[in-house]
Amino acid sequence: MALLHDHLHTSETEIQVKLCSFFEELCGQLEKAMAPEGVSISVECDQLDVPPSVATPLGLMICEMVINSCKYAFPHSGGTITLRFSKDERGLSISVCDDGIGDTGEHPALPGVGTNLIHDLADQIATAAHFEQSSSGTCWHVDAIELHFTRLG
Repeated sequence: MALLHDHLHTSETEIQVKLCSFFEELCGQLEKAMAPEGVSISVECDQLDVPPSVATPLGLMICEMVINSCKYAFPHSGGTITLRFSKDERGLSISVCDDGIGDTGEHPALPGVGTNLIHDLADQIATAAHFEQSSSGTCWHVDAIELHFTRLG
């Protein structure tokens, strides 16, 4: 929450968060704190300002997704976790992908507390999140988020 506060700024009429710089700093901190040796976290984005009501649940979702990749995707070797986000006419879309072990076929992926948290946070911003696993890794996708800004005064 403190990190989000550091990235708040106001224009004449809107409270906003510089999303790209927020995610870059967040992922940098997660890499230092959570990433196994040889695992890097990258952020691919264009600068976009969003309201705190969107940035807060997104930040929590991204943390959960990245932490899960750090914990489960790289048991034996390094790799990369990549956060991508883009904005088009539908809204803001986000993916968090790793090139870790993915679906090993050993155990079916059962939703846990973290997965349920991600879905609940997605509901807060009127979107959905889903993941897919393959032999080349795991990808979380957040469907397009319609952006609404908070007006001051």
